[in-house]
Amino acid sequence: MFYTNDPYFQVTERVIPLPGLESEVQLFHMSDLHLIVTDENSTEEWKAFADKQRAAWQGVRLSFAKLYGDACDEPHLIRPEEAWPKYISLVNEKKPHGLLMTGDMLNDFSTETIHFLGEGVKNVNVPWMWVRGNHEVGNDEAYLPYTGEEPVQVLRFGNLTLLGINNSRKKISRELGEVVKALATKESAAGNIPVLAMHIPIKTAYNTAETAIFDPYFLLGGDDVDEESAEFLAYLQEETCPIAAILCGHVHGHHVSEYAPGKKQICCSSAMVGACALLRFIPA
Repeated sequence: MFYTNDPYFQVTERVIPLPGLESEVQLFHMSDLHLIVTDENSTEEWKAFADKQRAAWQGVRLSFAKLYGDACDEPHLIRPEEAWPKYISLVNEKKPHGLLMTGDMLNDFSTETIHFLGEGVKNVNVPWMWVRGNHEVGNDEAYLPYTGEEPVQVLRFGNLTLLGINNSRKKISRELGEVVKALATKESAAGNIPVLAMHIPIKTAYNTAETAIFDPYFLLGGDDVDEESAEFLAYLQEETCPIAAILCGHVHGHHVSEYAPGKKQICCSSAMVGACALLRFIPA
């Protein structure tokens, strides 16, 4: 479905069977585009900072691409602000059921950058969700038109329910955890299948080996996890937890593990090198 002749894109297609799903749901999953935009109204200070950040990311792109086996040659070295319209056009052309952006779409907050992303999502012709990443800090009110005012974003596709949260500070408060639990229980009781979307992936006893390639910076879990986050991670591993899968970003590469028996955690690749995913949720 998502094959394209544009050499920029590197699309991973993954099929996720879900017991109880009534019909196939296709999500276009992207993460970590790291937009940093300047325009004619930008200050000289912001322009200098943006140039410095762009130069720094060139080396980062190469190192992550090498780690995951992604291509990072000339077609993949365009600026993120050049890539963003490409993604929009691809989604509109292929028409998945929805678009999921799991954080760090912005590299740093600026009025210019969030406006540029916002103008883009206005042109996306399918339902979409954007959860914030660790780079998307500052001016919380500016994000509300895109993430909403509720602590948990909700998007339904048939009887699959996407629940989006902000764990960009590498923690999940007890208050947020309780809201997620209540929503997941309510959706499950209505015959829906909850899937959790957030930026930072989790480390549990079930995926310790698979996530060993990552520095602890990239994971929520392990020795540095706070008490309230640990409580939520324990909930996700319970046999009775209705959340059927977790979709993340942050690690800059396509990575799959099981955070609980039979339940997948899927991390999306770095959109800075045209990497993205088509997730096909199908009835088991």
